[in-house]
Amino acid sequence: MSIRDSDKPREKKSWREIDKGRDNSQARRDREDRERNQNAITGDKTAYDKYKKNLEKMWNTGQAFQVLEEKRQEVSGGAPPPDEPAGEKRAVIRPPSEDVKKEREARTALLKAITPMEVKTAAAALLAIRPTLPDELELLSKVLSSPSEAHQVAALRLLDARSDLATNPSARLFKGRLQTVLLTASDDETKTLAQSVKSKLA
Repeated sequence: MSIRDSDKPREKKSWREIDKGRDNSQARRDREDRERNQNAITGDKTAYDKYKKNLEKMWNTGQAFQVLEEKRQEVSGGAPPPDEPAGEKRAVIRPPSEDVKKEREARTALLKAITPMEVKTAAAALLAIRPTLPDELELLSKVLSSPSEAHQVAALRLLDARSDLATNPSARLFKGRLQTVLLTASDDETKTLAQSVKSKLA
């Protein structure tokens, strides 16, 4: 007479084996949760990067101004704002001109430049559009790494005219670049300006 499987005595698992099985199951669930979270984070970052890129494109091409004006007219029904007389013309927000767009692009390229030659090219492009550099510490600090002494002098003149170098925490970040300018400059004006700016940081 054959013994059925159901009649066979079942092998009992020890508590250790039961706990181990539970641990493996929990570890698998934790791993799956981590993977889901990582995929969600990656998806969010990709979506944000795409959103930021599209937003920058809208501002650079002037589409943002057009959208704002359309929304204003949509909300107001085309009527002038309450504080504006009905017969008076209201200033219209216009998209930036080609020169403004070019300047923005050149400024962005300068801020993104990494190597000295990239900085030199970007600084030259910006100075071809406008007569002087923008008086912004981050940008002026970047120009100091250009191998062109003409670019360095243009940045140093603006820095030397500032009165907030001693108190501005951002100004201390380019102290090393000033030292490099002092060591590599061949023109007396460059050295004098660099020394003057450096003394204001002390």
